[in-house]
Amino acid sequence: MQNIGGCFNAKKFCLVCLALFVFLMAPVVMAQDNEPDMEIGLSLPTIGWHSFNDEGLIQTASGINFGLGFSWKTFPGGLKPDQFNFFWGWGTVVIILPYLEAGFRYPVSMNDDGTSMLNVDIGVIYFVPYIGVSASF
Repeated sequence: MQNIGGCFNAKKFCLVCLALFVFLMAPVVMAQDNEPDMEIGLSLPTIGWHSFNDEGLIQTASGINFGLGFSWKTFPGGLKPDQFNFFWGWGTVVIILPYLEAGFRYPVSMNDDGTSMLNVDIGVIYFVPYIGVSASF
């Protein structure tokens, strides 16, 4: 593997950038107080955080994906439990390669107050279909 600038190889550089990104996101995560405020799963984002609309519904999910990049997913009108919700999104893989996605998410409420959900995504990334599963809590 070639050196970048003579002192770091590309693998170390990518790991340092990812660690820096996670460190800089910590204050954003701590500032949120709405629930469910986090998402983890085999989808995009893999580890993400939510923002909410005026009705208290999840409007966006953004975070780190398993392709070593950033993901942003938007739910127009908010994410309503126990029904299909359209989404569109964008992001990067391997830090710099962009992607676009669109599809539907079906969130199943895991408790009465809606603070925990199991999500199933059916979508396309550049016309390639995928299915994703995540949990919001």
